[in-house]
Amino acid sequence: MAEELEVIPYEKAIEMIQIHDGSVHTFRSSVPGMLFGADWPEARLLAAMKKFPIHPSGPVASKSNHAIVLFDDRGPLFIETKEEGRI
Repeated sequence: MAEELEVIPYEKAIEMIQIHDGSVHTFRSSVPGMLFGADWPEARLLAAMKKFPIHPSGPVASKSNHAIVLFDDRGPLFIETKEEGRI
């Protein structure tokens, strides 16, 4: 039986994200062993956060201030958070 992931409410997740001049840094791993970073426009990311459940990320991503993750059609998207937003 698979363990259920904790879901972070959208409103709490918005308070946690780190916005830089209208964009938010993210990364994802689409190839095993490789990370791809990209800045998402704030409006696009907020739309994705409304569409897909948001979860706490694991300890490695959290230590690099990417403490929340959503799983969209392309897989996990780790989202930069404020240091005080760490879980």
